Amino acid sequence: IVIKPQFDQAQEFQDGLALVDVNFKWGMIDKTGKFIIKPKYNFLEVFSEGLAPFGNGDGYGFIDKSEKIVIPGQFYSIGYFSEGLSAVVVKDKWGFIDKTGKIVIEPKFARIESFLDGLAQVWEEKGIWGYINYQGNYVWKVSKTDTSIKPQKNLNKMSLKRMSCQ
Repeated sequence: IVIKPQFDQAQEFQDGLALVDVNFKWGMIDKTGKFIIKPKYNFLEVFSEGLAPFGNGDGYGFIDKSEKIVIPGQFYSIGYFSEGLSAVVVKDKWGFIDKTGKIVIEPKFARIESFLDGLAQVWEEKGIWGYINYQGNYVWKVSKTDTSIKPQKNLNKMSLKRMSCQ
């Protein structure tokens, strides 16, 4: 046994760290069992692009590996950072922030996926969906009346190009 059983819950190691639960508070340990992030968060996820989503009574935000709060817990829900942006919910709508917490794509979507190869799949309330770029502009948009095309999760530019050529 490398790490003696001492946690209420523990997840698999990712990039040398594992999420652990101690008395309903989440933290992270290294492969020796040493706490890298003390168990003090109601919600904690793995690091992505150097930041980890955390949650407390005030909302969701991001911390770095030194436990410094980089983006305060102010959002109703958050995603992971991908390509420098993270999905966030503000007033029941999804948008994107950068690593300083600045909103860079206004929250106006019912649902969104993370950016992949410069594009993010988004859905609006009225059945409209498509792909936006880093500026939040549609590069491809479909209304719910177009039944020939179905949304697919996290397509890259080549897949999108092939679909638009069919």
